[in-house]
Amino acid sequence: MHLMEKITATPSPRLRRGLLLLELLSLAVAAALTCRYFAMPDAARIVAAMAVGYAVPRAVLSRSRHCSTGSLVLLYVVGAGLMAFAVYNMWSWTVHAGHPLDAPHILSDGGKYYKCALHYYDGSVPPQRNVHYYGLPAMIYLTWKLLGVSLVWPMAVNYMLTLLSMVVFGFMACRLLAGRLESGGRQVMLLAMLLMALSTYMLSQGALLQKEALNYMGMAMVGYVLSGLARSETLHGAKLWRETLVFFLGAGMLISTRGTMAYFVAAGIVLAVAHDWRRNWRRGGALLLITLVLFVLGTEVFAREAYFYHQVRTLVNTTRSADRMSEMYIVGPSQQPLRAVLGDYFYHPLWLKVLLTPVTATALYLVPFPWLRGDYSVLNILSRTTCTWYAVGGLSLFYFLFMSWRRARSLGWLALWPVACFLAVAYATGGSVARYTLPLQPLFVVIAVYVLCQWRDKKMRHALCTFAAVYALVLAVTLCVCHYVQMQYM
Repeated sequence: MHLMEKITATPSPRLRRGLLLLELLSLAVAAALTCRYFAMPDAARIVAAMAVGYAVPRAVLSRSRHCSTGSLVLLYVVGAGLMAFAVYNMWSWTVHAGHPLDAPHILSDGGKYYKCALHYYDGSVPPQRNVHYYGLPAMIYLTWKLLGVSLVWPMAVNYMLTLLSMVVFGFMACRLLAGRLESGGRQVMLLAMLLMALSTYMLSQGALLQKEALNYMGMAMVGYVLSGLARSETLHGAKLWRETLVFFLGAGMLISTRGTMAYFVAAGIVLAVAHDWRRNWRRGGALLLITLVLFVLGTEVFAREAYFYHQVRTLVNTTRSADRMSEMYIVGPSQQPLRAVLGDYFYHPLWLKVLLTPVTATALYLVPFPWLRGDYSVLNILSRTTCTWYAVGGLSLFYFLFMSWRRARSLGWLALWPVACFLAVAYATGGSVARYTLPLQPLFVVIAVYVLCQWRDKKMRHALCTFAAVYALVLAVTLCVCHYVQMQYM
């Protein structure tokens, strides 16, 4: 049996027992190390919470027919690394900063979300005026109602959702690509999880108290349902209700953390229905209605202010909105070259911003640039590990240039979903905030997996190698030019 066949084979009972033993030994080592830096009760809570956070996605994957030896081992490796990073962050916010686990010192956005939840939990801190959507604070609040106030519980939930999103995005790839490839579901699952595992900055957000983990899981659940819709799968009874519930929960996670995600979800539904609108319009209409209800609840009821009107002002370019956006985006010395090209972007008329979309999309594609500027922290190093994104983006470009227009090789309208969302982010932010595209990257991973699975075709392999050489050269030259220009402003 070849190595690849062994890696993608169904795990044998012996291998499952060996991996379980390895996981238990790793957990024991983690417990011993955690006890060195935390008090014993705190260490016990951390280890127990993280163990549960790993066990849930592990159980979901192991029960799937797409599970393989490689995917189980890969989940273990990613889970161990992400757990270490999460525990390190908890230590730096508490023990290292001289704070207890129920009152961490978090300087990033996670600090305001934590205080927002604490305000509604016991009123011990004033309300947080700069929190607009309450999805993450609500999750924190619910964990405290169940288990008591501690940083550990929401961090463990974020950790679990990040790992679980890897698995569900793999399910999405298997569902969308089923019947289109010679490769089986286990190979597709492993390749999708591998590309996401190599996207280190995307995964690192799951070890922070940020809303990205909720975004990942929500996008994975919505994408899984829309993949079935795009394939016009016939669902009845319990299966139909289960799919609707998965969509409701996924869309709810997305919209409760960032209301603009409703537009992305709606765009995905429309594109999925477009595959066969005669068969899909009823179910698609129901999903659009669910999205609309969630959007109204998320932006008009559970948001701090009526954010829909702010979004309309942003679209039509009111001065009030432009003032606010220009204070938030395309600021700082490193982004001055982009400002020099775009000018006062947020004050431009609508038509000019649309014309500038190729420029802003290119900027969004390239950032964050893969070089450091004096900050050698772990997170900053991870944020500059963009090689995987460049590879995934390049494979996606290859698909749209050479495969999408061929009926026999096209993935259909749904492949345009991440592109439409990516362009919307570029338009709204002037291409300056790459973090907003993180939930979209696994959608591009599905396209990249589809391209890589064409490797056995000699003509496609030759075309892909030629494209890769040209793409790498153009990318390298572009990055060198960007570095040179950026240095003139530093």
